[in-house]
Amino acid sequence: MRKIPYLLFLVAMLFVMEVNAQTASSRIEDIKIRLDNADEVPQLKNKVSFSVSNITLSEFLRGLGTSNKMNFDIDPALNNPIAVNFTNVTIEDLLIYLCDEYDMQVFINGSIISFVKYYEPVKTLPPPPPYLVNVQYDSLNQLLSFDLKDDTLISVIKKITTLTGLNLLAQQGLHYRILNGYVKGMPVEKALRELAYMNSMLFVIKDSTTFYLEDANSAKLANKEVNTSLPQGLKLTTNHIDSIISIQANNVAMKDVLASVAHELNIDYFVFSEIKGATDLKIENADFKTFLKYLFNATDYTFNYNHGVYLIGDRKLEQIRSSEVFPLKYRTVNKLVEQIPSDLKKGLEIIPLVELNSLVMAGSNPAVKELENFLRQIDKTVPVINIELFILDIRKSSSISTGIMAGIDNSKQTSTYASVFPSVDMTLSANTINNLIDGINGTGLVNLGKVTPGFYLSLKASEDNGNLKVKSTPRLATLNGNEAQMTIGETRYYAEQTTNVITTQSTTTVSGTVYKELQANFAVTIKPTVSADEQITMDISVEQSTFTEQFTKNGPYGRLTRSFKSSLRVGNNDMILLGGLDEKNTNDAGQGFPVLSRIPILKWLFSSRSSSYKNNKLAILIHPTVFY
Repeated sequence: MRKIPYLLFLVAMLFVMEVNAQTASSRIEDIKIRLDNADEVPQLKNKVSFSVSNITLSEFLRGLGTSNKMNFDIDPALNNPIAVNFTNVTIEDLLIYLCDEYDMQVFINGSIISFVKYYEPVKTLPPPPPYLVNVQYDSLNQLLSFDLKDDTLISVIKKITTLTGLNLLAQQGLHYRILNGYVKGMPVEKALRELAYMNSMLFVIKDSTTFYLEDANSAKLANKEVNTSLPQGLKLTTNHIDSIISIQANNVAMKDVLASVAHELNIDYFVFSEIKGATDLKIENADFKTFLKYLFNATDYTFNYNHGVYLIGDRKLEQIRSSEVFPLKYRTVNKLVEQIPSDLKKGLEIIPLVELNSLVMAGSNPAVKELENFLRQIDKTVPVINIELFILDIRKSSSISTGIMAGIDNSKQTSTYASVFPSVDMTLSANTINNLIDGINGTGLVNLGKVTPGFYLSLKASEDNGNLKVKSTPRLATLNGNEAQMTIGETRYYAEQTTNVITTQSTTTVSGTVYKELQANFAVTIKPTVSADEQITMDISVEQSTFTEQFTKNGPYGRLTRSFKSSLRVGNNDMILLGGLDEKNTNDAGQGFPVLSRIPILKWLFSSRSSSYKNNKLAILIHPTVFY
């Protein structure tokens, strides 16, 4: 963690060096442009040759200007010695070289050229980035987290005090102690105790907003006293420097234990009601507040701290009761009181405020704080599950009816044609058949006899095909652990006749019609539960029913019902097949002349046949998605 600021500082240094190099190159380029544009000094294009040594730069420039009749203004600060040897070089290129080599700057005013000493502009380095202490504080839930690696105590104290608003003080000589430790999401007091323990320090609570950190080694050397004038069965060791006690009690009255500890630590307290009962306890290195928590745990007594005085008494007393309004951040207050364990609600009055989505808690201060801690743990984001159902219902059917029927029926004196195309369904009377026979006899090939007047012949040949595909995609959404229901249905009514006979002085018959309903529904019920790894466990119930034909004209309908019920687990955003039903029905029936109706080919002439085929498929798929 600490290497990062130094790396940033090194990058800044390299950046400054690069900027300086670019600045120097820009300065020489600027001088070259000035000399190129100096039209009033044509001598800059003259070529010279010379070899000099052991003279100053100002003397060389003075001689160069005199020999070429040029007006030079020379800064006396250009007194550094030079040694140069040039042949056939222009004065312009020579001056550019001297400016670059000897830190000289050139200014041109008309025909006058001024030479001055060039001083590098002062560059201020950016300050190294401040080192940030890795401390976070959740003000809503009052939880402290830190990840310390070789951090000083004074920097940690400043950061914690700034974030929490609590006063954290350190013993003289500890401010620059190096701290290490890691804590994630702990209450402030507990986190500071862990910090002190991990770095060989003692944590002391002065009051509700002030805490001390002391060196554990020096505290051991502090003056510890063992009070011998204590009740029998009570041993008490007191560290007067940091008000820390170690106590052991064996069947000692609680009021005597309280009085002894308060006297040794010089703490003010007030008792509202008599404290009854004895206690057995052993506590090491605890402050007075911690001692009271353990002493009154699971008893009818509690305490409250007010203006430097501890108020002690029965939990029901008004003076030591407290009330808090706890706003819920993620979940609703509805039915939340029912989900709180009965032990946590004991002795508390809890009122839900639906308008504010909050709970009002009134009772003893420790019980209220304990319930607040529980509510923070369960006040989490409740997942929303969106469930898509894919229901595929495919029905295929086909039927074939063929046959020839003949007989004698005097009622069928005329031919009937139900259909000729695309299917054949006709009945031929005796007259029509005799006309056909006459047509055949007229060919001279055969001579057929006539049929009797009541004879008839029925021909039937038809094929029916059906293909029905239904795709339903209902969607449901519900909160985690809550049941979602959806019902889509149709209601039909049928008539039911009723007859009542009323007998008084005369007999009266009363008839009536009652219409009763019959429903065919598609109903889905799903109850999902999401685990921490986003696995979804679902209790699923699916029922689909459809109407069939009526048994009588006004009678009830038949109803076909298919249902599915199961519990399963599926991953987030996965699809799974819940269940499927594949139903096949084949029927092949016939009626004809004995023996001949079973002979291939001949059976089509001497029988009436019908065959049907049905294939029904129902598949249900589910696709759940979790949202936060």
